[in-house]
Amino acid sequence: MPSKTLKIIADFPEYKFVKGSKSFWLSPKKVIFYNSDEAELLHEIAHAILKHTDFTTDADLIRKERAAWTKAKELALKYGVAITDAKIEKDLDSYRDWLHFKSTCPDCSQNGVQSVDTLDYRCFACNTSWRVNHNQHKRVRRTKITPY
Repeated sequence: MPSKTLKIIADFPEYKFVKGSKSFWLSPKKVIFYNSDEAELLHEIAHAILKHTDFTTDADLIRKERAAWTKAKELALKYGVAITDAKIEKDLDSYRDWLHFKSTCPDCSQNGVQSVDTLDYRCFACNTSWRVNHNQHKRVRRTKITPY
């Protein structure tokens, strides 16, 4: 493990760090899973520092991801880690793509809108409603909601 990674981890003893293939913040247990990418490690630490737990809406997810990258860039200055705007946008694009797929109507393939109240989606083109699983690490499943 590079000494820079060891230094970063040592500076945050309040969190448990687990080396793995993917980087993510598991807030309930205060565990940061990380891979060999120091920029991603700092990004996950930023989620922890910002006390991000879960996201509620699609817009909330993008807001939290952007905030974590902003904080990670601040931390990167201290550790001499390069975080480019291109890296940030590539990461955010992966979330945007996922959110776009979630919001695509299963009937007519137009984009729907997410309800802030129920977190379900509704298509303005054909009036179909659907709900989606919210785990971004799993395959998206859209389930149509039958009107009562």
